[in-house]
Amino acid sequence: MTRRHWLVLIVLATSIGGAITASLGRQASRIEAPAGWHRLSSRGQVFIQADTVGARPPPWTEWSVSSYESIAIEVSARQFEVQAEIPESGRLLVALAHSQASPGTGVLLEAGAAPTGRRIRADGSTIDASCVGDLSPLSAGDVTVSLARNDSGWSARINGASLNCRSAVGLGGPSVTAGLKRVVLDELSLDGKVQPRPAPGAWLAGLITALSILALGGLERRLRVEPAHSLATWSPLLIGPLGLGVDGAWLAETLRMVSAPGDVLIVGIAVAMALGAKLMLALFMLTRHWAQRKALALVVSILVSGTVGMALAGALGISHPIGLGYSGIAGASAGALMWVQARASQVRGYNVISLLLAIAVLVGIETGVRYSSLGPVWNSVDDQQGAGTMQTLIEQFEDLDRGIHSEYPSSGFPVAVGPKSAATRVACLGASSTGGAYQNDDLREFYPARLSERLGPDVDVINQGVGGWTSFHLRHFLDQHLDRLDADVITIYLGLNETLSTPVPFDTLYNQWRSGALQASPSHLDSVRLFQGLRLLVRGLRPGGGPGVSPESLKENLEHIVTLTRARGIRTLLMNEGIRPDPDEYTAYWVAMKSVADGRDDVAYLDTATLLHRVGMQAFLDGNHLSDTGHRAVAEAMTHKLEALGWVSAP
Repeated sequence: MTRRHWLVLIVLATSIGGAITASLGRQASRIEAPAGWHRLSSRGQVFIQADTVGARPPPWTEWSVSSYESIAIEVSARQFEVQAEIPESGRLLVALAHSQASPGTGVLLEAGAAPTGRRIRADGSTIDASCVGDLSPLSAGDVTVSLARNDSGWSARINGASLNCRSAVGLGGPSVTAGLKRVVLDELSLDGKVQPRPAPGAWLAGLITALSILALGGLERRLRVEPAHSLATWSPLLIGPLGLGVDGAWLAETLRMVSAPGDVLIVGIAVAMALGAKLMLALFMLTRHWAQRKALALVVSILVSGTVGMALAGALGISHPIGLGYSGIAGASAGALMWVQARASQVRGYNVISLLLAIAVLVGIETGVRYSSLGPVWNSVDDQQGAGTMQTLIEQFEDLDRGIHSEYPSSGFPVAVGPKSAATRVACLGASSTGGAYQNDDLREFYPARLSERLGPDVDVINQGVGGWTSFHLRHFLDQHLDRLDADVITIYLGLNETLSTPVPFDTLYNQWRSGALQASPSHLDSVRLFQGLRLLVRGLRPGGGPGVSPESLKENLEHIVTLTRARGIRTLLMNEGIRPDPDEYTAYWVAMKSVADGRDDVAYLDTATLLHRVGMQAFLDGNHLSDTGHRAVAEAMTHKLEALGWVSAP
């Protein structure tokens, strides 16, 4: 190698070494905890909207928590100090002593609100604690909070202001718990001792990687590898430092790789691509060197590449023999393809053979992926965990316009209803928590059926919930079908689906679909895993996006619905959806919903989210779908509300 090539290689080695150091530090800051501490997660849903977690990747030298995670230690302390960075709409609960066996107390810090003392329940939810202090609202940004025990309970100092609480401290050790958005923990101090920072070994890993690259470069020089070839095969390493601007949690979330180490995913791909290129270069040189040993060179290429393919598959979590076998076929086909490329002028049917081997590589990878954890989630045919979000939206639009009743309303259109069987009919509308949750296929176990049991035969209760629907879908449904319901009262239970991220709002997507500008993807590609993975990545990289229904749009949709119902003398009960662990994240939606009911006699609002929050985790199956306890609690609250309003008569 020339001096210039060595200089380029040193820059590459230094860059990838630094990228590995930063990536491992980020990964540790996000999923690990200081020595002696542990990290707990109460996240109820499989996927979250990663774009709401943080505006940028986490720093790699400080701890961070998000999505209702906690960092806790079981050692008790008299004083606990936290220096943190709270984002806009972020929150952090700091407790001096808290454990699930013995709930304690802490101080709740929220951007835009004054700090408050809170009692922590076993499921992580909180209620007011007995505290006094004149504290001003916090601004987003840096905050320092120090908690200390005293004779009457405990006290807190937040940016110099004081809060005194008479509540018992509780058993256990200190903890910090985030809301949905990421909070960076600049420093944790226990009884004056600063706790360790993340991943001290990340520096060593980066250094070893950089030195290994330089050593391999020296080996290539001794083997007389062309400098241009050497640098070309090292070039994939550039992906690593370029990917530092990507949030690893976002990437893993976008690709549905929730168990993958997202922060090291890009740098890992960069290193794997470089090593793969090096392997191909070595096989290429081998086949050219053994010019008179064509068969031997081919066998070696196939065996080495096939072994590498199976090893990579195993490292990615593929353990099924069929998956490993097809991964080996993909690797072996790649090795054979390299052999063909080295002898392009000597191989008859070069183009056809190259094409067939390339297809074999893709088929092997596709089949191997099917036997990995990505197999089910990169399958749009499975509408419960499929990757085809846009396809699902288009299918909803088609079903909404077609208006054909479903047997079970997991998507598409509600179930058919018969003639009115009582003097009063209550029609319950909503999304999967009303009817269509994937954990259940029996509408007799949802809250409308429980409401019917409580109200008795003098009130006819019908379930018109549909999985995936929002206020946008309800608006269009009621425009066409409100009279068919023949209802005296309608109830609307909505929340979480309004916030689902889409490239543009639902109404814009619907108009694009009606005009023909929005087309469904070809159905024959829906089960191709590699295509779905690529589609997910492209969708995630697409700029823009936001909630499918904004709080303002929710209010507009509900106002439109209320105009329809009032014109027909139908009363409307609006209900906010219970969400675990904290419905306060959706306050803007609840305010919009309540404002529609304010000042009207024929429209009312029921705060079911707060009710279910008080019931606790036993009310939920996951982040929003209800257990039998939750459905019964909602039905009981609806009964009391409807009777108090005089809209139904008690049995």
